[in-house]
Amino acid sequence: MYVGWPTSPDPPNNRVMPLIKTEHDHLVNGLSLVPWNVLDQLTPEQLRALDQTGTTRKLDKGDFVFRSGENAIGVYFLKSGKIKVSQPISNGKEVILWFCFGGDIFGLAEAAQHGEREVSAQACETSEVLSIPQARFNAYLFEHPQVMFLLLQVMSSRLRCLSETLAHVAGEQVHTRLARLMLWLCARYGRREGAGIIMNVHLTHQEIADMIGATRQTVTSIMSDFKRKGILDTRDHYIHIVDKTQLGALLH
Repeated sequence: MYVGWPTSPDPPNNRVMPLIKTEHDHLVNGLSLVPWNVLDQLTPEQLRALDQTGTTRKLDKGDFVFRSGENAIGVYFLKSGKIKVSQPISNGKEVILWFCFGGDIFGLAEAAQHGEREVSAQACETSEVLSIPQARFNAYLFEHPQVMFLLLQVMSSRLRCLSETLAHVAGEQVHTRLARLMLWLCARYGRREGAGIIMNVHLTHQEIADMIGATRQTVTSIMSDFKRKGILDTRDHYIHIVDKTQLGALLH
């Protein structure tokens, strides 16, 4: 089960593309123009100072950054790769809260409260993470207050996005939720190519299903239907939106 949408990815050309405004933005999410990739928005000096406060480590697929129940001792920035943030539930399964991509911060809320981790963070692929002890991160923010303001925007945006997505999962059919997710990804991660848009997000059908509270089989079936109708296609495992107008019409 998924109750949130992914955060900023590391696109194929390692550059964050400009956000694409469309006539459907108001139907997708009021946060579509709020940037989530923190590292991309820092100055070279801020990046150097941040890197010096912590330790970078590489993770293989399946490795945990931290687990639910562990003491929260710091915050993390994802330099590259993909991290799944999830919360265990009573039946032994997990609720996927969101996916982190290159440039994103995670682990901040619990570390700020000096409590136990309520969620787990696990690498979905080979990843590189900058780990910063909370005390050193606090000192960094004191020296760079503009970064603190940026983080406030990002965390507020994420919280609102989670709450809005919960409402969509509860009240919309699967094909509508999938169309909404595709448009949201387009607005945030899209790169124009000819008359279409390439989304700089590499997600499996299972991960997409987790994002909208559906099964992989259902997502595969709907994606195939979208392809037959000329709405989207895939290129080198990246989604290519061919007809954004037709996709947006599914929200009405």
